Amino acid sequence: MKKAILILGNKAIAELRSKCDTMNTKYGGEEWQQGEGIVLGLMHQGLSDNVIRAIIPVGGSRIMRLRKILDRDDLPSEEREQLLLEKTMHLSAAIDQRRAMSTFGKQYIAAHVPKQAIPT
Repeated sequence: MKKAILILGNKAIAELRSKCDTMNTKYGGEEWQQGEGIVLGLMHQGLSDNVIRAIIPVGGSRIMRLRKILDRDDLPSEEREQLLLEKTMHLSAAIDQRRAMSTFGKQYIAAHVPKQAIPT
């Protein structure tokens, strides 16, 4: 977990956990593909299976399957690049969405309840 904190930071991990807790990423779920992208993004950053499972609720079989897909020698470079692009896009989109919501909340509180303390 220390490695994940060094790579991602506490705030990003908290945002990622919060995002994953609200998503239906189980197989066949509405956000299954987005969940795949998040896991791929964490794998690409060099996090181990155990660290990924500590950050987000994901089964070991899902991680193993994704590792096998990425490690295949016969995977065309275009398909590999597409997978890498998708994982980056999903992770970035999730982080951007959380940042936007956080900023909106802080601005709303500042405008409508100016004396309330705003968490940083």
